[in-house]
Amino acid sequence: MKVILSSNIHHYNYTAKSLDRMGLLDKYITGSQFPRPRKFFRFFPGSYRKYLEHQVDSGLNPNKVESMWMLELAYKMALRMFGRNKEFIVNLHNAIFDYKASRKLDRCDCFHFVSSIGYRSAKKSKRGGAKIIVDDRAQHPVYLETILEEEFRLLDLKGDYRVPRRDALLKEYEIGDYFIVPSGFSKRTFVQYGIDEKRVYVVPYGFNRGSFYPMPKKDDVFRVIFVGQITPRKGFVYLLDAFKRLPVHNTELVMIGKVDPLVKHLMENLPVNVVHYEYVPNYELVEYYANSSVFVLPSISDAFSLVVLEAMGTGLPVIVSENVGAADVVEEGKDGFVVPIRNAAAIRDKLQLLYDDRSLRERMSRNSLAKAKAYTWDRYMNELQQVYRHIQEQIR
Repeated sequence: MKVILSSNIHHYNYTAKSLDRMGLLDKYITGSQFPRPRKFFRFFPGSYRKYLEHQVDSGLNPNKVESMWMLELAYKMALRMFGRNKEFIVNLHNAIFDYKASRKLDRCDCFHFVSSIGYRSAKKSKRGGAKIIVDDRAQHPVYLETILEEEFRLLDLKGDYRVPRRDALLKEYEIGDYFIVPSGFSKRTFVQYGIDEKRVYVVPYGFNRGSFYPMPKKDDVFRVIFVGQITPRKGFVYLLDAFKRLPVHNTELVMIGKVDPLVKHLMENLPVNVVHYEYVPNYELVEYYANSSVFVLPSISDAFSLVVLEAMGTGLPVIVSENVGAADVVEEGKDGFVVPIRNAAAIRDKLQLLYDDRSLRERMSRNSLAKAKAYTWDRYMNELQQVYRHIQEQIR
């Protein structure tokens, strides 16, 4: 079986390597990914040169990689220069990527692509007899729109809750033969909106253990940490409400993420023990996790969220909502807690429990670290191979 993979997302390098190990990968059409450093890197200014150098993965098969690095570099530049028009730039980039990828296609048995950048390519492959594998990192867009509409009403927000390019995504789903999603929650949303559950496979992501690891805590403050964009979808208002019900003495809430203008007013007049950072580089996050006591992500809809694994990798107990895909990883009461969405009281109860019981925090910390060690990218690659063996059996 010959497989062509199309993606501009860095961690799909592991998908390519997994397929190559099985002898299935015919071509990896990608953005700025390289199997080895290139001489032209030195001609770019500092930040762009570092970006390109970061895209080098020596584990990729150089004979299988089709890199569209110039498009990706232009995309990064456009976002930096014209960030106010982000949605237009993203849509234009996705359309160009798909068009250029479609011109690089050969005949294949399976075309595997990341949703939102492959409709034209998928149609072309389908006409050639290929099976189409849609790899979606999110939840079903109609589910997301529905729950966001509810949230906007509950928070009395005036703005656009619609999912960008929803109709384009639905077209991709129409021609998809199989679907790969990162969590049970994500799968449930696809099944809810008409996709046959037998065609949807769950393959959870891994995380980079080399970047997230335990470090000594610098003080005895009971510190709660949230990492993610501060948007209605992330449920941050329920965390704020819960935290305000905790004792003020020796507690702190650290929130890291860019604030959506729609909810800027909800981040004003914060208590003195709530600290907000608009941006922290990924390589520095480990220090913030390590100096915290518990990680909380109360999203109303989140297909997976790697930050949960990153926090667990530093040894933090986690509290997540039932609509966070990474809830699949959490064992209730052992390494974390899963709470209902929009339930500040439930979040507060779990925080109070951990605040009151240091021995429980320490025990859950050890369990959390042990759990995170199992979620490697090697595990992801092995599970993906199992999915492909199952698909091979069906299309023979």
